[in-house]
Amino acid sequence: MVLISLGFTSIIVFKGLWGFFNPRSIVGFIEDWSSIAGLWLAVLLRLSFAAVLWFAAPLSRSPVVLQVLAGVIGSSAVLLPLFGYTRFKAFIDWWRKLPSPVMRGWGLVAVALGCFVFWSVARPITITLPEQKVEIRDYRTQRGPTRVQPPSSKAALGELESEASDNP
Repeated sequence: MVLISLGFTSIIVFKGLWGFFNPRSIVGFIEDWSSIAGLWLAVLLRLSFAAVLWFAAPLSRSPVVLQVLAGVIGSSAVLLPLFGYTRFKAFIDWWRKLPSPVMRGWGLVAVALGCFVFWSVARPITITLPEQKVEIRDYRTQRGPTRVQPPSSKAALGELESEASDNP
């Protein structure tokens, strides 16, 4: 789910940058998809992105925020067909008439949202190696592995030093 959410966020960042640098061009792209099939494609993409965010949230840096965002996106996907195609088309027409600075601002919002989700989901990869057992051999007696523990008191330290001086 993490990789799929990273793919979705990459597309969101790309579309946001596109909307920022060339807002009229992205409006043309959206108008090409303003049909009944485009409406259902928008519903499908929103539902799938919401599901991906929901299931990727527990592994993220901000699970509650991602689950709330998934709920908002999922709700918008469910409400979109309830509003109908005529309102969908009217919204696209309204969006087309917005001034370029407003479109650029929404492009930056998309970039910020995409970068936040990317940061939240793309956790650093840490590799934990299993601990290895260390064998310490007592070369004075050539016996097998023994455990050497650090002395806990000065008296034990004195005993170890006297043993070392007795056995050259």
